[in-house]
Amino acid sequence: MQSKITFIKAREILDSRGIPTVETEVFLNSGITVKAISPAGTSTGKYEAFELRDGDLNWYNGQGVKKSVNIINGEIRSALIGKDACQQEEIDFELCKLDGTNNKSRLGANSIVSLSYAIAKAGAQALNIPLYQYLAGDKEIKFPLPWLLIMGGGIHSGGTVDFQEFLIAPRCAKSYRECFYISWKIREYTWKILSDKYNYGLLFSLGGGLAPSLSSNEEAISILVEAIKKAGYRPGIDIYIYIDVAASNFFRNGKYLLSSKKSSFSSNGMINYLLTLINKYPISVLEDGLDQDDWEGWKNLTNKVGGKIELIGDDLFVTNSSILERGQKEKIANSVLVKVNQIGTISEALKTVTVAKKGNYRTVFSARSGESEDPIISHLSIGFGVDGAKFGGLMGAESTCVLNELIRIEEKTKGHVNYSWK
Repeated sequence: MQSKITFIKAREILDSRGIPTVETEVFLNSGITVKAISPAGTSTGKYEAFELRDGDLNWYNGQGVKKSVNIINGEIRSALIGKDACQQEEIDFELCKLDGTNNKSRLGANSIVSLSYAIAKAGAQALNIPLYQYLAGDKEIKFPLPWLLIMGGGIHSGGTVDFQEFLIAPRCAKSYRECFYISWKIREYTWKILSDKYNYGLLFSLGGGLAPSLSSNEEAISILVEAIKKAGYRPGIDIYIYIDVAASNFFRNGKYLLSSKKSSFSSNGMINYLLTLINKYPISVLEDGLDQDDWEGWKNLTNKVGGKIELIGDDLFVTNSSILERGQKEKIANSVLVKVNQIGTISEALKTVTVAKKGNYRTVFSARSGESEDPIISHLSIGFGVDGAKFGGLMGAESTCVLNELIRIEEKTKGHVNYSWK
């Protein structure tokens, strides 16, 4: 057996935000060595798996991950030495069992996900196949529809727009290479509109989007629609529009507090506000339109527009198959966002994708705001067989490394895969 784990080493490094994260290195008896980096979110759901931080205010203001590094280099290393790296599900189960909590709070999801990623890479290399193929197994390879970030708001930008992300997907494109060019073109027109109308200085949100200060969420949507038209495309037909509301970030004491509108909404009021935007603009996808605990509101929203647009639960479902099953039973939303570090392991995230597909829910993989130079999500999104994927913006190495890897994969597999949007 040439896939036996002989050593594991973790270290504290920096993510794309300049905040510490965990990198884990796995060594096999065949001489194969792989590294994987744990991503992290800025806007996080309260039911996500627990991210372990040191709390030492004298080291990165408490954001250090030395505890995670020590756990991996001690307890986890001892448990996994001698295991077969090709047994992903078995090792992921061992990590969950070792943690012993329902939210990864003892070992930390950031410790566990870096291991889970590294094990998958090691297994794929041991079998000498691409990671996406390794994860897909016998399933047909399908390229997910790429969602690219054009503008950012909310806590991702620090500006005046409440909603967190404004994304597009070039539905008219025939390849990833063309998708990225069209997205770049629309980004450039957006930039020009902002510069001409608002004397916009070059500011970026987390994830690589433009971060303008505008008077309202609606103004951001209007500018995006205008940019799409100026670029020569039809909004809602050639180019799909995706709005991540991230409503939990401005939900307080039962009210939705919108700073851009200088007002607060009840659940029904927020739904009516969203319906106004959906009816006025060609929005194809709405993510986290309501708070993660506003289940009655979600039911109402789904009843009103669930047959018209894609309603994605992110903070609502946190890649947790049990919560998703409850949502399916209660007919809440119709799509789930998939982030491995929300649940902890690749195997658990794959289970959520399986549950979603069985319940006829769409699936969208997503990058986090704290990513790295590792393009692993390009492989994960393809290997998971999801319908779409949020890959970040067109700026920043943490995003462009993923887009460039997708171009390489596309080149190698040309004519042998399906594009989910064709």
